[in-house]
Amino acid sequence: MSVQPGNYRVQNVAFGTYMDMFAGSSAWGTRITGWAGGNNLHQLWQFEPVGDNTWKILNAASGTYVLAPNHIINEGVVGGTPPDVFTFIDSDGSYQIKLADESLVLYLASGESDTQITLQAADGGDNNQFCKLCYDITTASPHNVAFAIVRNIATSTHLTAFVTESKKNNVHVLQADLADHVTLKDAAARAAESTGGSLNVLIHSAARIEVPTMFKRVTDYEDDKKLEEDFLQYYKVNTVGVVHSINAFLPLLRKGTTRKIVILSSHVGERNITWDLRIDVQAAFGASKAATHMVLTKYAVLLESEGFTAVGLLPGIVDVSATAVDARKSYLLPYWL
Repeated sequence: MSVQPGNYRVQNVAFGTYMDMFAGSSAWGTRITGWAGGNNLHQLWQFEPVGDNTWKILNAASGTYVLAPNHIINEGVVGGTPPDVFTFIDSDGSYQIKLADESLVLYLASGESDTQITLQAADGGDNNQFCKLCYDITTASPHNVAFAIVRNIATSTHLTAFVTESKKNNVHVLQADLADHVTLKDAAARAAESTGGSLNVLIHSAARIEVPTMFKRVTDYEDDKKLEEDFLQYYKVNTVGVVHSINAFLPLLRKGTTRKIVILSSHVGERNITWDLRIDVQAAFGASKAATHMVLTKYAVLLESEGFTAVGLLPGIVDVSATAVDARKSYLLPYWL
């Protein structure tokens, strides 16, 4: 396994919590725990190579390493030196972090914050002992710059708080609306001012999700006018908006070195999935996403000779409960149960 240099957040598969050096302390024996939310140096880890797929795990805040003094089952792991050496066992994109010379892996027993991570036997059958390695692009290098584009900066309180509290000087928040192509071009121009005119990756995650009509079937509308208005508005934002977004940033991407376009989409826009699962709801939303997939294919063909990669990702159901509006959560909940 190869690991790109930089900082990572280590997320437990079972609970979604992150490996955290308690208070970022550098004191020997500081507990290493699972922690819900928060995005700070306590939760950033670096993997220092020792040999073939063997690593020391360094905490970015404390400068100390992950270790277990006695290498016994149920022992809590702590920060300190000298470091233990670990190996990563890949399982479809998630990993067991195992002591290099013993069949003991890092294990989290609970999703409650401040639960200490322990050693357990590596049986491979429990998500509690699997994690995802989340690369942190904003701290990997001071030369990396990220732009977050929102419709309204004033109401994006969680995002602005994250940027302010984490003191990430290389993360910039810009304002634009998919329904207004002029604002997208303005955002691209502002990004170009910070980067010298180039951009390596465009990740498009915005979409229209109108709660009152989100789950309507094609026969659920009160009248034909409301059906037409809803379909056209979804198409304008979710499909045409993607075109405007890519076109606005394409001149910057052409000057970049990576040239990647990523569109976050939905399984309800996939014909085979819709048929196999017999999904008859989300008619307007699904139709707009299906059209988006074709638009993305057109870009892939158009830009292939220039070395571009254009892909769509289907993240499935994502837990956004920490920042979601209560009214929306209560409305959508019955559809996911």
